Amino acid sequence: MKRILKVYRKTVSIVKESSINMYENLAGKKKGFLLESYDKNYDRYTLFGAEPEEIITSRGNALVIQTAQGEEVREGNPLELLKEYYSQFEIKKEADGLSFSGGLVGSLGYDFVRYSEELPDNNPDEIGIETIQMMLMTKFIVVDHLAETLTAVVLGEDSEEGKAKALQEADALIAKADPGRGASPTEGFPGGEGLEGKAETHTAFLHDGKIIKKSDTLEEYSEKVEKIKAYIREGHIFQTVLSQRWTIETNQEGFALYKELRELNPSPYLYYNLSESLSQ
Repeated sequence: MKRILKVYRKTVSIVKESSINMYENLAGKKKGFLLESYDKNYDRYTLFGAEPEEIITSRGNALVIQTAQGEEVREGNPLELLKEYYSQFEIKKEADGLSFSGGLVGSLGYDFVRYSEELPDNNPDEIGIETIQMMLMTKFIVVDHLAETLTAVVLGEDSEEGKAKALQEADALIAKADPGRGASPTEGFPGGEGLEGKAETHTAFLHDGKIIKKSDTLEEYSEKVEKIKAYIREGHIFQTVLSQRWTIETNQEGFALYKELRELNPSPYLYYNLSESLSQ
């Protein structure tokens, strides 16, 4: 059965509001996502939201859909089941709408390729994170760094009652993300009048991380580098990505680690908080 939703939105002007601060205001420690462009000179949009309507994950050869009513397990190839899931939706939006108008956000692990290709099953899961981790977001916020606007997007029923409810929810999203603003949000994109917000706050970060495990010793890693160089000389490959996994013990929370990482290496990042997991 098709799930028909219409896109409703409200936009306000912003000046110095920080996406990080607004995400923390909105999500706190709840499940949420932050797709961040570090600054407007690098990219234009930042998207974030909290409290997904549904959570979709893989579990072996099954897709698991968690809702407020409980858990549904669909047996079969998770890739095909994921296609079937998002094919259930029909999103109605205006021609001048945003490129992303809601739906699934999250992460797909490297082993996602195993759902479509036959590969040797010799890649054990050492960290216990499912290959598919997605959220169904029907309410979220888009920050346009270039236009200096904040847009609350809500997917709702295509009716006058649905519109009224969605715009009320959009007001609530804006008020929670930016509680210090002194003007009422206005409908449309872009537009609205706002007050100057607060710049991003910084707190001292405690570098208490201890490396407790490495996937390769220096000697093992060096041997792999030499093998890659030999493959290049022989013409089998022209480049490769060699990585290793370190396990680090720390008392810091995931979002604190994320904020430190974005300062050390500014670039677009994904922060995805699903049952206290961190991905980037």
